[in-house]
Amino acid sequence: MDDPLCPLCGEEEDTSLHLLGNCCAIAEKRYEFFGRHFLGTGDLGQEHWSILLRFAKPVEGFYNLRVNTGMLNIRPTGGLSARR
Repeated sequence: MDDPLCPLCGEEEDTSLHLLGNCCAIAEKRYEFFGRHFLGTGDLGQEHWSILLRFAKPVEGFYNLRVNTGMLNIRPTGGLSARR
């Protein structure tokens, strides 16, 4: 059975809402894009779908690169670092 936890942070269930709004592994990317580290469902609901898609596309690439190539190290604190 697949692990239901987010492969980037290992802290919450791996869902679209988690990735877009709450995953701590991409909080800095979210801040650069939206001006906030975390977004609730209400925040996400107020954004136009095209804005969310613009944010999600590069994040999806980051997610796939890290997960599919094994370039992911999850630290005990739940933080991430790239494997060298």
